[in-house]
Amino acid sequence: MAWFIRTFSFVCIFLLAPHANALINIEITQGNEGALPIAVLPFSTSSEGGSFDDVSEIIRADLNLSGHFSPLEKAELPFGEMGSWIHDLDMNQWRHVGVEYVLLGEMRPNNNGSFDVHVKLLDIYRNRVKSERPTDVKLSSNVYDHLLFDKRYEGIKLEQTRDFAHHLSDLVFKSITDLPGHFSTRIAYVQVDHNNESFPFTLQIADMDGARPQTIVRSTEPLMSPSWSKDGRHIAYVSFENFRSEIYLLEVATGERTLLSHFPKINGAPAFSPDGKSLAVVLSKDGSPKIYLLDIKTKALRQLTWGYSIDTEPSWAPDGKSFVFTSNRGGNVQLYRYWMETGEAERVTFEGKFNAKASFTPDGEQLVLIHKPEDGTYRVAMYHLNKKTWRYLSRDTTADESPSISPNGQMILYATKYKNQGILAAVSVDGRMQLHLPAREGSVQEPAWSPFLS
Repeated sequence: MAWFIRTFSFVCIFLLAPHANALINIEITQGNEGALPIAVLPFSTSSEGGSFDDVSEIIRADLNLSGHFSPLEKAELPFGEMGSWIHDLDMNQWRHVGVEYVLLGEMRPNNNGSFDVHVKLLDIYRNRVKSERPTDVKLSSNVYDHLLFDKRYEGIKLEQTRDFAHHLSDLVFKSITDLPGHFSTRIAYVQVDHNNESFPFTLQIADMDGARPQTIVRSTEPLMSPSWSKDGRHIAYVSFENFRSEIYLLEVATGERTLLSHFPKINGAPAFSPDGKSLAVVLSKDGSPKIYLLDIKTKALRQLTWGYSIDTEPSWAPDGKSFVFTSNRGGNVQLYRYWMETGEAERVTFEGKFNAKASFTPDGEQLVLIHKPEDGTYRVAMYHLNKKTWRYLSRDTTADESPSISPNGQMILYATKYKNQGILAAVSVDGRMQLHLPAREGSVQEPAWSPFLS
């Protein structure tokens, strides 16, 4: 209950270790034994040999982090030189080392410094292509019959290497799992550096793997609750820069921001509606914290929940017809679902005395939340709304907060404590892949995963 109350008093939320470095490391604490073995070959840069390591290394790291794949390390590749990889492959040799998929590519430089890229993904065990082989394909029938895709790109600039690699990771993920990849998405999070007397609090955005961090807000006072718009163009967040909680809207591309809510007492927990026109927000201007609907354009406000209880942490269903929220109206901290059409709220969770900070999976069938089991810890869990079943995910952390699910529903990012440090961590939805993402120095918190970005 203390954790729940401090959500509203805004006390103790920012007691973090000093000097948070913007760069995030990734430590895999538990791998997925059932992951698919894949070889990502170094991309050649000429027909005579050589390789462009950055692209293949980024793809290899992406796929490894997904929990679905187990990429061979570069040193484990069974062939020493590029040789004829780009034109032919011995499928039996790859089967011998247990590889199921092979990704290979060729990058040819242009006079303007850009590259043209040719990329292929092969399924070693199954012939996926059944159509007649075109006469202009310069591949052996052995290779062509195993193609999952054969893509050509023109004019890729060197500074686009990381974006391009993430794109290819998305393509590989989709081709094999039939699920969209999440590697081109971004994450937002709060950092604290108590040694920085000018701006100890910052709001950061970075690639989903922690690379290319960018500070988008600096503040002398706490920041919290970043929330992405559904098109990824805006982030709503809470700031205490004026010594009171206020909700701001930030345009990511320009840094321009707008003050949306600065009522007396609490202004918190903004959550974009699926249509992007409104925010569900928590206000206590008339008493206990309640959930309101705030029109972003007109600033029109409508109260949705009533009574003397504490209602907070709204999170919309994908169809926008309802949202889930946290409340103590039943005595314990539990999850409730509010239906926009009827204005009725129903209790969702009954197991345990504490369930909070929920969000819907992209299909709307499950909730990702923080659950307090009998051992008194706080852990990431999933609850199936129709089947009424639970799945407990985080294992090596005990003080989990703020879970945020990837837009393809495959990974969950959350804040936790590890070795007395506030870190980000991630877990696959099947619980088999566990990651720690600590800052090189200091602590991070309040993660929010972006939607799919174009």
